Amino acid sequence: MKINLFKIIFIHLFLIVLQVSAQKTDTLVCNSACDCDHDLTPIGVLSGHIHKRNEWMITGQYMNMSMVGIRNGSQKLASGEILQQYTSEPTIMNMNMYMLMLMGGITDKITGMLMLGYDTRYMEMQMKMGNKIHTHGMNTSGMSDTKVQFMISTFKSSEIHLISTVGMSLPTGSIRQLGEAQSTMYPKQVMPYSMQLGSGTYDMILGLHCNYQTSRLSIGLLLNANIRNGYNTLGYRLGNEFESCVWSAYQWTEGVSSSLRVNWVHTTNIKGMNILLNNPSDITANSINYGGTRLNVFIGASYRSTIVLLHPFRIRVEYGIPFYQNLNGKQMTIKNYLNTDLSYFF
Repeated sequence: MKINLFKIIFIHLFLIVLQVSAQKTDTLVCNSACDCDHDLTPIGVLSGHIHKRNEWMITGQYMNMSMVGIRNGSQKLASGEILQQYTSEPTIMNMNMYMLMLMGGITDKITGMLMLGYDTRYMEMQMKMGNKIHTHGMNTSGMSDTKVQFMISTFKSSEIHLISTVGMSLPTGSIRQLGEAQSTMYPKQVMPYSMQLGSGTYDMILGLHCNYQTSRLSIGLLLNANIRNGYNTLGYRLGNEFESCVWSAYQWTEGVSSSLRVNWVHTTNIKGMNILLNNPSDITANSINYGGTRLNVFIGASYRSTIVLLHPFRIRVEYGIPFYQNLNGKQMTIKNYLNTDLSYFF
């Protein structure tokens, strides 16, 4: 049975309005600098709260992005249409991202975060070989870029918290992933941009998060930027990424909450060209087919342990779909997202 995400979103908002209207709006009571016990932020918002000094959180996170079909700008192309101009056409791509995050309070107002990642990527393509169509698959896997960030409590009142983020992405992910020896398209050759695991550059991360919270309702606005620095050793630079996000969450009972998140993401074009990549028959190997604008909608749920005998932990899940996509050139269309994580506090 197909899930109608927009019906779920409507019901989520309707129930929140009913709950908020039926009770007094009491403000969040928290006499410490840490908001861990009251943090309702969705998975996609990393700068949700500040830890007290020497307070730590470790998180294991899984993210999946599924892509099916091709768009030219905002127009969806029919299956096989690319093969009228090129000898190959990507049909399916699946990205799995496994992340380990460690967050800790350096002071009561500054929290540091280290994020390590491991990615697996699979792309399936159709190729014209004479009068026949051949299906070809490509795989890559390995460590992705490492992120180091600092979150600073810029302003805080009983209901409003403003957090600034500054950090850097370190080029630990490979940009020289090769095709297998038996690959039809890339036998022991560097694969296209979307199959590489990193940027190859030291990138600046900047962010600003404003959160309004009462005892049950939380609303946030997030602005993020990932600014690429220079060109990598293969002669190109990935596009800068800009994100704005609005979200809301509601705590139904102690430890149980749900969330709604809408984010806008804009990625600029690749600059330069991979000097080892020359395959005019593959649209994914052309740097002009990269970047664009997407508007995504997510709905999520969270459970935090309230059992005294258990060590404090939190588990969250989030499902999303693109509402609007306008891409640069011809690119694969995102079908859906799935995010989940498990956090321990100590």
